Amino acid sequence: SPVYPPIAVDAQVQGVVILEATVGRDGRVEEVEVLRSIPLLDRAAIDAVRQWVYEPLLLNGHAERFVLTVTVSFSLS
Repeated sequence: SPVYPPIAVDAQVQGVVILEATVGRDGRVEEVEVLRSIPLLDRAAIDAVRQWVYEPLLLNGHAERFVLTVTVSFSLS
């Protein structure tokens, strides 16, 4: 889970950060790009996604890189 930045909590900032992640042949996230930004939350979203590990995508028995869109929600409830 993403770590809610204290400055964002203090400022009562919440919402959705949308990222595009490139996953390598080993299932680990290699690159992350912000598609929809909330400046106080972007780094926390990126850091969380970079820790995730996916099942490798197999095409004809070979692992391939793939790109996916990730939505990270931040809520102060």
